[in-house]
Amino acid sequence: MFEPHFLIGRPLMFVPYPPLQDVNINRLQRFQRIEKLRQHFWSRYTHEYIHQLQQKQKWHVSSAKLEIGDIVLVGNASSPPLLLSMGRKIKLMKGSDGVCRVAEVQTKRRPIIRSFNNLCPLPVNQS
Repeated sequence: MFEPHFLIGRPLMFVPYPPLQDVNINRLQRFQRIEKLRQHFWSRYTHEYIHQLQQKQKWHVSSAKLEIGDIVLVGNASSPPLLLSMGRKIKLMKGSDGVCRVAEVQTKRRPIIRSFNNLCPLPVNQS
């Protein structure tokens, strides 16, 4: 009925397995060891790759041109990696100093307003 997702090994509609990071791997059964490796992969993915996409710069120097229509991942420290939402910037909001630090992002559910430090632009070639 539900096809397993190739990255997580189970359908996307399934409830997440409880965290196993603090459990000794010698005490786990085979399935739990596989799940622990899967959780380790997602932990490294979010802490290394996603943060690599979001390069921190000083606010007075802008290296990348942020434009309406860019596709971004909306980051949230409390959400698991599979629940990061993807969206498209639909509006940029300037502060009192004229620098854009906040964007309105159209997600699957509804438009949301987030600061740039919670948005990770995806390297997408829009031709």
